[in-house]
Amino acid sequence: IDLYRQLYKIEQQYWDNLKDNYYVTKECKKRLLKDIKDKNMTFLVALSDDIVVGYISGYVYDKKNVFVYKTASLEYVAVDDNYKRKGIGTILINCFENEIKKKEVKYIKINAFPGNEPAVSLYKKNKFNEFSTIYIKKVYEIL
Repeated sequence: IDLYRQLYKIEQQYWDNLKDNYYVTKECKKRLLKDIKDKNMTFLVALSDDIVVGYISGYVYDKKNVFVYKTASLEYVAVDDNYKRKGIGTILINCFENEIKKKEVKYIKINAFPGNEPAVSLYKKNKFNEFSTIYIKKVYEIL
């Protein structure tokens, strides 16, 4: 939960549509536990002295009728603030890749906010290429 909180706070800087303190709600905890237990989800953790210092999660798309090749969605890469820039993100990505290769996955996709330079840098360092752009439009202004 603490790692998700750290990740969520970073993402809030890039999108004002993320609710404050969502990460401390029962709903959030329930969703994280569901992801951890989900057999279709690949959920890996990084440990340092038996302390969880990072995690990565994702799944393989079940869209055989759409995609020619199996594709995985990397949902979250989170590393504790105190352990960043020590290669943990890269280790987690490599481990995730090794796990999904066993499922004969050809592609991995991940979304990142353009301004989130540390995340974008991590993905580029790990040979992810910019592939598509998501556009969003605010249609209602709250006064």
